Amino acid sequence: MLKPTERKNKRYLAYSLTGRDGALVNEPELRNSLFSAVLSFFGELGMAELGFKFISFNAKERVVLVECARGEERKLMACFALLTNIAGKACRPAYLSTSGTLLKLRERHGLQVKRMRRQ
Repeated sequence: MLKPTERKNKRYLAYSLTGRDGALVNEPELRNSLFSAVLSFFGELGMAELGFKFISFNAKERVVLVECARGEERKLMACFALLTNIAGKACRPAYLSTSGTLLKLRERHGLQVKRMRRQ
């Protein structure tokens, strides 16, 4: 088990789906399209270094949350900027914001927030 100081820091990015077919995309299609885009752009080694992880998709708000390693945000932004369709539907992810915590990112975009209670 790694100590907290030895773990890699993460960054969370929020994207909104823009385009005429953005409302028609479902989570499995979106997840597969994003993974294949990152894999084809960076390759397996680059994807491992990037630390890319799909977190969630809010279909109502059309907001996608993803995770990457700190310092690699620009690479992920560049990769997503090249996407023009997702699962054959005309829509693309548009960058919204970045945060160091998932809680703050969800609060910022009005998504469901799960707070842990201390006992």
